[in-house]
Amino acid sequence: MTRAPAQIRLVWALVDIALILVFAFLGQASHYDAVSLPGALATAAPFLAAYSMTYLACLAWRRPAAPLRTGVPMWLGTAVGGLMLRVWFGESAAPAFQIVAVVVLALFLVFPRLVAATLGAVRRRRRRQSSAHHSPAQNQGAAS
Repeated sequence: MTRAPAQIRLVWALVDIALILVFAFLGQASHYDAVSLPGALATAAPFLAAYSMTYLACLAWRRPAAPLRTGVPMWLGTAVGGLMLRVWFGESAAPAFQIVAVVVLALFLVFPRLVAATLGAVRRRRRRQSSAHHSPAQNQGAAS
């Protein structure tokens, strides 16, 4: 199996990290009057650590855009690992927070990959249809 180009791997990793940070900022904004960078980073840290470990464990760089092969393991590893690390470091992980974390991280880590896979499939189908309409065999058959 070949690895994705370096630029693609980097873009997917940066998008994932940005979305984990958005998750932390949204959580902080919903619970506090003021959002602070240190507070959001403290919230994000266990999830970013879990993301990093999961990225390495599931070899995410090979197929970073794959929804099932990469997106689902990244989601589960980041959510479960992040919650475990959060508790291990003495932070709270109330059931409501756990549910929100699991749902939001699914949305952020799997959904973009589903969209990319769907758009890629549509592009490939259009290319096949376009090349089938312009194939030399068809043009020769029409000229006879």
